[in-house]
Amino acid sequence: MQFSMPTAVERVPETSAANGDQEQELEEALLRLAAHMKQNVATGDRRRHLFKKYRDCFTGMEAVDWMLEQMEAKSVAEAVRKGQGLLSHHYIEKVEKETKFEYNKKRFYRFTATTPEFVQAVERPLPSATLDLPLSAAARRRALAALLGGFVADAASTSLNGVSRPEKTIPNLLHLDFDPAFCGLYGTNDGNDKRGERARMESSTGFEARILLQCIARRGHIHGSQLAKDAYWGFKNDNRLLSASSRSFIKRVHSGKGWPHCAVKCRSIDVLSLIPIVVALYAGTNQLFTKVDELVKVFYVGTRVRDAALVAAFVLEQVILGASVLQAMRMSIRTERLSVKQRKVIFKAFTKSQLPSYEAIQKFGNRGSLPGGFHAVLQPLFVLNDYPTAVRENIIGGGRTCRRAMFIGACFAAQDGLKVIPEGWIQKTQYFDFIEADASSLVRRREVQGSFTDEDEEDRLAAYVDYGPRSSMSSSRHIECVESSRLITVTLTLSPRHL
Repeated sequence: MQFSMPTAVERVPETSAANGDQEQELEEALLRLAAHMKQNVATGDRRRHLFKKYRDCFTGMEAVDWMLEQMEAKSVAEAVRKGQGLLSHHYIEKVEKETKFEYNKKRFYRFTATTPEFVQAVERPLPSATLDLPLSAAARRRALAALLGGFVADAASTSLNGVSRPEKTIPNLLHLDFDPAFCGLYGTNDGNDKRGERARMESSTGFEARILLQCIARRGHIHGSQLAKDAYWGFKNDNRLLSASSRSFIKRVHSGKGWPHCAVKCRSIDVLSLIPIVVALYAGTNQLFTKVDELVKVFYVGTRVRDAALVAAFVLEQVILGASVLQAMRMSIRTERLSVKQRKVIFKAFTKSQLPSYEAIQKFGNRGSLPGGFHAVLQPLFVLNDYPTAVRENIIGGGRTCRRAMFIGACFAAQDGLKVIPEGWIQKTQYFDFIEADASSLVRRREVQGSFTDEDEEDRLAAYVDYGPRSSMSSSRHIECVESSRLITVTLTLSPRHL
């Protein structure tokens, strides 16, 4: 697909005394765009012909798609004009015979030595966390349910995490009267194995998500460079449960790599456990995808990881805003907010909707590696209807159950509310009181518009607080107390003229 260059009427006029300021503004805009593109557009080896390879370049289609996704352009024609401006100002260069910038996957370009690096001065000012409008009370309840439901689902899946075929290990697993949640975690530990019990009761996925929930809830917003620092100190204080990618992240930060160069190559779906946190804070705003992108760049490098994160964010956002899980999945196949490539991933999961979810998970691959691992996450969203069944099917699917549990549990808990989370599961979830407090704090930031300002950041200390082990594994309060505490807080903040 190609687009012709704009006509002479549409071109930027030649520099003159009358339009010198306009030309300067155009150059500054192109400078910012070039820096942003160099930091975010993935480059690599491309082939136009079988025996010809072009190194460290990108396609015109990739550049235009990126500009549209990041709202740097409102149309393809505008994106093509900006690409031609970058080519004319030598911020990008052609790799062979291209004389103009085209929206074409066979037209290759690369950044030049004059392309500026992404520095702090080029960044846009940080927005406040409340962004456009506060979430409705119903949407806030769904966001809170998504966070709590995700962590409970992760804890319930920990016991059989890593077992490739649990139905062969436990003969009764497929019986409807058998509950696989927390299977084997209780009644087998002695009092001398408290450290081992703690390790088994929380997965690396749940631990990392809990630390980041705390960091983001205390900061009240997401900014890549700050989150990288908070995550580094949070992970470093207790690295026994970290995944391999998070350990590599710590090493890169320790060696002096800053955001986004601290990210590591990864092909797992671990990023999905972090999506409910971002969506709970930015659902219903035009900055959701931008913040998801920032979060991904803190930890991971790879287009597949980014695509999975954006698809998951869109689906969960629709559920929090009031759609059912199935409606959200149908919307995701049709929406223009997702690229064609991303929508194809969703449709691939839909092709196995005739299978039971645990069979589809095993067929796609239950180790949690992309792309099959993401298909295994999306298929239950097309097929299943309720939270307990979704968690159960995910556990029976085997493999890295916790990598899938957080997002699947978040979607169905947001759909049906806090009441669908079994109380027995809540009581067995380690650190639930702390998770509940941080989740409530995060969701409350969407109650009142303008509740966060940049000046508040100066008063905030380090986000990470090292939690000690709980003396009791049972929750000290019922889940209904969340809404009660929220209502009390809102009442106390009212001035006398509101009473």
